[in-house]
Amino acid sequence: MALIKCRECDNEISTMAKVCPNCGAPNNKQGPTKKCKKCGSNVGLKEKKCPNCGASTQLQISTGKGCLIVFLVFAIPVLIIALINPSSTPTTNTSSQKSSEDPNAWKTRDNKSMAYIMMEDFVKRKLKAPSTAEFPGIFDGKLDHVKSLGGQKYRIVSYVDAQNTFGAQIRTRFVGEIQQTSEDEWQLISLNLIEIIL
Repeated sequence: MALIKCRECDNEISTMAKVCPNCGAPNNKQGPTKKCKKCGSNVGLKEKKCPNCGASTQLQISTGKGCLIVFLVFAIPVLIIALINPSSTPTTNTSSQKSSEDPNAWKTRDNKSMAYIMMEDFVKRKLKAPSTAEFPGIFDGKLDHVKSLGGQKYRIVSYVDAQNTFGAQIRTRFVGEIQQTSEDEWQLISLNLIEIIL
């Protein structure tokens, strides 16, 4: 066992000692320290009790008023915003909204995007490999390929890339007319496909 000098009072202490017997300072070899809340002496971080006064040095978790204050600081502004602007809260009851809507509203609605989607389904039925079909997207000008003819009738001039019987990727141009016959039903009037090898 070797002797070293205490970093606080310069007395000689054993390297095995956890604290200086003279001043209570922790041994340098024992690692970092913390202050005892009761007597103020230095105590090693691993120590559970102060060697001078015997007070507990472990952290105590408080669940008092501090947590409540933090909760209220965040909750009150959210509540105020919700009360001031109730229209910003989302609603999920779409069935009651749909039932209050005019049942014939679809007759006057512009359904170009739905017409294109329904035409995609009719085109896929005529392809050799419908699972490989790739139609233009919204950002490719998909809706520019649809022309309203009036009376919920639409003409679509567009294309689809898909594999043929031999597995070659081909572009097929199509021209078709489709008509909406009810809220959820569409009728194909005509459809012509023209294959172009890429």
